[in-house]
This record gives sequence, C-alpha cells and structure tokens, in this order.
Amino acid sequence: MRGFGSQITHVLRRLQLKAHGYGPRLTDLLDERLSMKKTLFLACRMKKPCPSRSKRRLCEALQKLRLQEFSIRFAA
Repeated sequence: MRGFGSQITHVLRRLQLKAHGYGPRLTDLLDERLSMKKTLFLACRMKKPCPSRSKRRLCEALQKLRLQEFSIRFAA
C-alpha cells in the first residue's frame, strides 16, 4: 500500500504543477545501496500551458480516489 500512496502523490503533484503552467518531469534517485529511492521533480514553465484541462484532470483524480478533502492541499 505504501507504494500505491507514493504513486498517487506523484500523480497529484504532477497534475498540480501542470495546472499552474509548468511542465514537470520526474526522476528517481537511488542511493549507493539501492535501498532508498527519492523522487526529484523538475519543472519548467510551459510556453503554451493548458491549466484548465490540468485542473479538471486533478479534480477528477481526487474524486475517483475519494480524496476530495485534499482538494485544498492540491488546489490549482
């Protein structure tokens, strides 16, 4: 379940960045023992953002996952 929660958080953060006009990229970083994994978010401002579509997708994702109470945290 821990991995699922992590994946959902990454998806919501990515949609939030897109809703604010950024083009996010995710990179996984591993330590030398390959036991800890960190995710680095890189985001650049997009020339032609489509925030309304991303906002709609973010709201739909929160509703499908029954996480509407987090809509304030992931507000776009």
